[in-house]
This record gives sequence, structure tokens and C-alpha cells, in this order.
Amino acid sequence: MEEYTQEQHGKDSKIYDPYPFIRKIIKTNFILSCAVLTWGFTLATLNYKACRSEKIVDETHLQEIIIEESKALDMKNKDITGRFTEAPFGHGQAIKLDYNKYEIILDKKGRNRGVLKHELYHILKGHAEEKDNLLIYLFIEEPQAALYGAYGIKL
Repeated sequence: MEEYTQEQHGKDSKIYDPYPFIRKIIKTNFILSCAVLTWGFTLATLNYKACRSEKIVDETHLQEIIIEESKALDMKNKDITGRFTEAPFGHGQAIKLDYNKYEIILDKKGRNRGVLKHELYHILKGHAEEKDNLLIYLFIEEPQAALYGAYGIKL
């Protein structure tokens, strides 16, 4: 066990600390909480920026932008369609329909270029496949797509 000096008693005295392990747990939890809050704030900021990009007015415009952004990502061999409806999760979702055939769903708040780029990046990196691990999706795949949707940075 650890000992520490405590000056509250009027002089330097060695006092036995019966809880060093608990103090380490509290410190570790504090650091992890700060890291998760920072991650969440950063992800929210990136998604906010992506949602403030060029608006998509109709489904014809959506298909034009899908073709344009797919070329920018060099996704020539993928058949990607898009439609407007309620997305089950968030403002948009990329769904794999068949081999090299995908659909992007955008809801009312996600009808913009940034959200579309975000979903195209999920398709490019294979994130639209079955998700086996939620932590990998949340801490690796989602931030990569958010960064591309907001700033066009590929990782």
C-alpha cells in the first residue's frame, strides 16, 4: 500500500492510504470520461458541418450528386442509388442490397452533399457491410466518414 505526506495535521506525518486502488480507478474513469466527451463533441461538430453543406433539392439532383461524388472517390464498379425517406438511424444510411449494389437513404435533415459524402465513404471503406462490432463502428468507422463528409479528408 502507498503512504503519503499530509500537511493538514500541522506537521509532515506519514499516513497510511488504505485506498490507492480506488483512487486509481477514479482517476482512470475521469480520464476515460474526458476522452469520450471529447470524441462525442468532435463527432457532433463534424456532423454539424456536414449538415450545413449544399442542399439536395430532389431525387434527380440526388442521383447527379451520387454520380459526381462516386467519381471523386473512384467508385466506378459500384451501383449506387439514393432516395428520400425516413432513415432508421441518423440523417442518412448506406445499405448494401447485393454484390456491388447499394442504396443511400437520406431523411429530411440529411438532404445535403455532406451527409451524402459521409454515406458514400461508408460504402467505399466497406462500412455498409454487416456491422459486427459496435465499438469499431463508433470509434473508427463513423469518425472516418464524418471527417470525409465535413472536409473531404480520406483516411
